[in-house]
This record gives sequence, C-alpha cells and structure tokens, in this order.
Amino acid sequence: MTSQVNPRERWSWSELKKSRKVLLIEPNYKNKYPPMGLMKIATYFRRCKDDVRFFKGDLKLFGARLLCEEFFESLDKKRWGRYFSKFTDFIKVGKYSLLDDIPEFRGTELEDDLIVYRKRYKNGNIPQFECAFCAVTRLEPRYKEYIGIKNRLDILINTLEHKKIYC
Repeated sequence: MTSQVNPRERWSWSELKKSRKVLLIEPNYKNKYPPMGLMKIATYFRRCKDDVRFFKGDLKLFGARLLCEEFFESLDKKRWGRYFSKFTDFIKVGKYSLLDDIPEFRGTELEDDLIVYRKRYKNGNIPQFECAFCAVTRLEPRYKEYIGIKNRLDILINTLEHKKIYC
C-alpha cells in the first residue's frame, strides 16, 4: 500500500512565498525617484516577505551584474567584494586594463573563470526574464516598422471627391 503525501503538509504557503524573487525594472529616463506605482508594488511584495530588486537603465548592464553575482558566489566576498564594479565592467566591456589594478588577480584561475563569464555575456547568454503573469506583452501593441498610408489616402481622396460632387 502506497502512502499519499499531502502537498500542504510538505510545503507551507509561507515557505513558497518566501522563495520568490521580484525584479522591478524602471525605464531609463531622467527622474529623481522611482515611479509611485513601482514603489507600491515593491511595498506589497516586501510585506509578503519577498526579495524585491529595483533596476533602472540598460538591461545589458543588469545582465552583466547578474553574471558578476554568479561569479561572486564562488569567491571570498571579503577579499574581492570591493572590486565588484571592476568585474562587472570587465564582463560588459572586456578590457583587460580594468583588471590590472586588482592585486594578485591576473594570471590566476579566477581570471579564467571571469573570462568565461565575459564570453557568456558576449554571446548573449545572459539570464532571461520570462514570466507567465507579465502584463507588458499583453498590453503593449505589436511594433510595426512600416505602416503604409496609401490605402488611407485613397479612401480620403475618394471621400473628398464624393463631397465635391454631391455637396
């Protein structure tokens, strides 16, 4: 006889909610504070004990930061933590001169690992964000590079000619 496991006994709803990570992305425009709507959404999720992150700006820079955080998971944060911005810049730009200021880093296997993350960034292998509940893809119209107006002009000309004849 097999025993049935009740999923409610095994995982509680609060444990599932704690594991959520919420990313709120703000467009890159000049302003002093984040939009009020994003701040309200962040407050709601923080009250639910979720991990909330704001990001403003270029998504490629955000991808480089995420790759750098992945790289940092294997490092001693006390020793290398102050060089986080230089590592992120290297992942994004790829200039070795950024790494020259870091003592005892060049020529190590950590540098080889960082180069792997740079290659991932360069090939576009950065973390992707796809969510089933995202409303942006449903609300925004599909972008059309060119919309022809010839048909609309023909209708307008026919209407004007009709008005000239009968009015």
